[in-house]
Amino acid sequence: YYDAMELCEASDMEVVILNTISPAYNGLGGVLDQLNEGAYEAALKAHRALFSSLRHRPYNVICTATTKARLTCKGRGLSIVQQPVQQEGVEKYFDTVLHLDRSNNATVVKDHTSLLPPKQAFPVSANIGTQLSRWCKSGSTVISEELQRRIDNCNTLASLYHLLFETGSEDGPTIAAFTRRRLQLEAGHRERAEALVDLPF
Repeated sequence: YYDAMELCEASDMEVVILNTISPAYNGLGGVLDQLNEGAYEAALKAHRALFSSLRHRPYNVICTATTKARLTCKGRGLSIVQQPVQQEGVEKYFDTVLHLDRSNNATVVKDHTSLLPPKQAFPVSANIGTQLSRWCKSGSTVISEELQRRIDNCNTLASLYHLLFETGSEDGPTIAAFTRRRLQLEAGHRERAEALVDLPF
């Protein structure tokens, strides 16, 4: 995945489609394989890093995922829903998530753009793609200067998480800003830990 993304970036691609992201979870060497080998923390950290990397690319990224049927109980009835073959909650990494049926009709799972009909299926078309492309280029990726200042002033992971829960925002640009600061803080912690290891006592 990383090699492909770097190649696309070097080629100045505007849109990249990853078809599919499911093997990163259940494929050979994926998250489930690593979990079975006992590498729990490393597997989940690498998986989060992959999606964080996707969000910080200079091009737009479209990901597909295979789905599996799951029987759920709602009220007194049972229903079958299609869920992506990925880590639970993977939707949080994306601005828009659609479920596509075999007739090329989509239903909205999540949509931060507010461009798509939330409660009805609709055919996927070039017009939908055009609308989403315009939204991506509209400057909606900028968060307020005040919030960015508060994020930058967080010097511990605890204070950063506190601010995240205080804002209560789940939009893509805000989560990306928090993620960038978290990675900066974690890098600082690693550097200090490595410096301590090099001490002669």
